[in-house]
Formats: sequence, structure tokens, C-alpha cells
Amino acid sequence: MGHISTNKKFYVLGLCLLLMSQGASAADHRVTIIKVEPVSMTVHLTLIADVSDSPESKVTSLSGRNYRLSILVPRGTVFDLSLGSIVPVTLPTIHHQNAQAKVSSISKTKIELMLTNQVQLLEGQRLRVTLPTKPVDLYRIPFQAIYSPRGITAEVFVLASDQRVNLISIVPLKVLSNGNVIVSSDQLKGATIVVQGTDNLVPGDKVQIIEQKEAQL
Repeated sequence: MGHISTNKKFYVLGLCLLLMSQGASAADHRVTIIKVEPVSMTVHLTLIADVSDSPESKVTSLSGRNYRLSILVPRGTVFDLSLGSIVPVTLPTIHHQNAQAKVSSISKTKIELMLTNQVQLLEGQRLRVTLPTKPVDLYRIPFQAIYSPRGITAEVFVLASDQRVNLISIVPLKVLSNGNVIVSSDQLKGATIVVQGTDNLVPGDKVQIIEQKEAQL
């Protein structure tokens, strides 16, 4: 009788394991999906502004000090602002005193504000500023879609027509009280995303849909 070599045994065993893993892959990835909802209204974001002295004005005993506030714009976010717009600022006092600053410069990457007549010293501090956004490429998705044991991710799994998943980039902007999160992305229009079952998923995996959730407005 012919004798099967050791190498051939390992080859057959490896081939069987590969076929078994391929046949079970879709069943192993059981997921819950949801249709992405676009945001159609203004969203107010609270961002952090870095503070520096304004070269236009020096401190005086009567008027106080003027400061320039610099805010980095989250990728893909369009703010509903114009030069001269007035926005609220929270000052770092015991009672979180509120003030107002004026928009002095706007670009795609940075917004600058002027905060005038301040008696407290603010150099080097970071202040909270609330800014209104335009509903451009903003979407409402469940928080579970961007959460992993390693923290909040900047990607979501999108379902393709062949039941396989792909990763696309998003920018988390604001967590809502109902468990949703507002994100910015130019790739989410009309998309269906995975909200549960993302553990061990990799791009290109085929999935089995066990539930399709309704969007929470």
C-alpha cells in the first residue's frame, strides 16, 4: 500500500482547515446593522480654544486685556459663522462665568476669535467655545458603531451589496443624550453600517445580518 508522506499530510490538513474557516466565516460574523440618518438641522459643538495675547491691545487698569482665541476645525465640519459673529465662551472661574467673543478669522482648518476687556489673566489657558455648524456631511449614528474596548474609533464598518464590510473614516463630533453620536464624513450618504458584532471584523469580511435596527431620531 502507498504511504502518505508527512509533508502531504500537513498539506491536506492545512487545506481542510482553510476550507472550514472560509465556510464558517460569514456565520461567525453575525451583525446588527442600521441605516445612517443625515442631520438636517444646526448642531452646536462645544470646542476647546487656545488663548494667546492680542497684539492689538495691552492691558490697562480700566478696560482689561484682549485675547485671541484659536480653534482647530474638526475635519469636514462647516460652521455657520461669518466675520463679526458673536459666540459664547465659558471662562475658567469658579462659577464658569460666560462671556462673548467675536469671530475675527475663518478658514477650513482654523477659526480665530477676539475676546475683549477681560480682567482675569487667561494666557495659556484653554476655554470652551460653542459654535453652530451647518448640516453638511453630518450624520447621526449609534454610539456602539464607533466604540471598541480600546476606546472611541474614527472608523465605521459599512455594508456593501455583497454582504461584505468595508471601513470608512469618520470624525466623531458630539455624543447625544439618546445614545447616538453626531459624526462628520463625506462617505456615509445612504450607507448602512454595522452597530453590533464588530469584534474581530476586518475589511472584506462577509457577514450574516441578524437584525436591522430602526434609526433613533
